[in-house]
Amino acid sequence: MNTPLGVVDTQPPSAPANLSASGSLSSVSLSWSASTDNVGVARYDLYRSTTPGFTPGPTNRIAQPTGTSYTDTGLQAGTYYYKVQAEDQAGNLSAPSNEASASVTGDTTPPSTPSSASVSLTRRPPRIPFRRISVMSAMIPPSPSLSARMTSRT
Repeated sequence: MNTPLGVVDTQPPSAPANLSASGSLSSVSLSWSASTDNVGVARYDLYRSTTPGFTPGPTNRIAQPTGTSYTDTGLQAGTYYYKVQAEDQAGNLSAPSNEASASVTGDTTPPSTPSSASVSLTRRPPRIPFRRISVMSAMIPPSPSLSARMTSRT
């Protein structure tokens, strides 16, 4: 492949050195020393495995950062193994770096206890408007059947 200057680049970059990994809660922070290349390093190919001594390849590549550090996030508890390769603009790959490993811890914090403050979720019934109704007994004549029933009971 040709570089922007028209020079054919067939020389791979030097292997990244001093790969280190530090695990924490669901993530691993990685860093390494920069590679060199006769034309320039375009990016780094970062590889991860759950078994030591793995071979880097397309199926275990997790990222292609342009700098010399990366944080691998969203991991389950366990031990992870990493390698990194430098890649130049022509696609030439360096030899793999040293292998670094890190242990990731899972969230062991128990759920928090509800506070003593209580929250009431009951709804108040809607207010019904009150109307005063005034009935005057003198205005309603007694029913003859009601009067007869009332006198027969006494």
